[in-house]
Parts: sequence; structure tokens; C-alpha cells
Amino acid sequence: TLMTLSPDLLRLLHGTGAPFADMRVLQAGPVSLLLDGVDLRYLRIGGTELVRRVYTAVRDEDWDTVPGEVSGLTLEERDGGFRLEFDVRHARREIAFTWHGTVTGEESGRVEFLFDGRAERELSYNRIGICVHHPWRETAGAPFTARTPHGEPAGAFPDLIGPQAIVDGSYNALFAAYDRLEIELAAGGSLLFEFEGDLWET
Repeated sequence: TLMTLSPDLLRLLHGTGAPFADMRVLQAGPVSLLLDGVDLRYLRIGGTELVRRVYTAVRDEDWDTVPGEVSGLTLEERDGGFRLEFDVRHARREIAFTWHGTVTGEESGRVEFLFDGRAERELSYNRIGICVHHPWRETAGAPFTARTPHGEPAGAFPDLIGPQAIVDGSYNALFAAYDRLEIELAAGGSLLFEFEGDLWET
């Protein structure tokens, strides 16, 4: 039975009164995921969720999210995988930013999200880039190893929301910025993230 949620309830639960968008199921070998516009959601192998969401955020100097308008979207599914390409433009007040996205899923289970953006003029912002949301059930307390410019810290994710560390008046991440992160999965095996461009923070 499908339940219809009122705009007020949707706003309360999800921050917007807009109805849910139809999401397409894609496969990258053993990995299944949902395509929500140009966001990737619920990447999983069987009953194990690997990644909750991959998306790009453009946030102005007040930390307001500037929505993007998608154009030129093409999707090709083949050989146990897929290839998605699109363009996005974010424009509001002082923000004018465009980017080209390419997302590929391979039969091996590897998923790659590429972001190539440029500012149309000088602008002030607080964040522009790819964001990865980890699933809380699989990530809470999970052991990890990261690769940073100064070594390879290892530890475990907090069981609850990690406290925001403030050092000398500045916000700090849970551990040093990295370009590689490996998370051990309780179901067996590990999940590997590799990043190019800026170092990443958790």
C-alpha cells in the first residue's frame, strides 16, 4: 500500500514539501544504487549499504545551498555497468557556477564520480564540491585507515555523532584530511574511497 504524504509532513520529515522524485535503479556489477536526479543514493551490495549519498553541494557565504539546474543528461547502461553525463548551473545572487559531471559504474563494482567546475565570475562561497554521506549502521564504530600527506592514521568511527573539535578557535575534522580512506565492513571485506583534487575531510 502506498502512503501519500501531505506537503506539511514531507516538509517536516525531509525539509521540503515537494513529492518524492522517481529514482532509477542502476547496477555496477554487484553494486546497486538509486539515481536521484544526478545524485547517487543507497549504494549497496546485497543487504550491506556502502554509501548513503554522493552529490555536489554549492553553498554561498551564508552557508545557504544554491540549487542547480541540470541539462544535457545522458545515461547509457551496458556491460554490467553504466555511464552518466550531465551539466549543472548554480545561479543565485553572487553565485554563478557551472560544472560537468561524469559518473561511471563498472562491472567490477567500482563507481567513479567526476566533477569539473568553473566559476563564471569572482564569487564568495563556503563550499563547492562533492559530498559523500556514509550510512550510519555500517559506519558507526567501523575501523578505518586513511592516507594523509603526513602518514596513515587508523582508528574507528564514533558510535554516535562525533563531537566537533575546535582547536585554537578553528573547526577541525575527526581526523587529518586525506586522499584515501578504507573502511572495514562488519559484513566482511572493506570499502575503499580514493580522491583526487583537494584533500577530503570527515
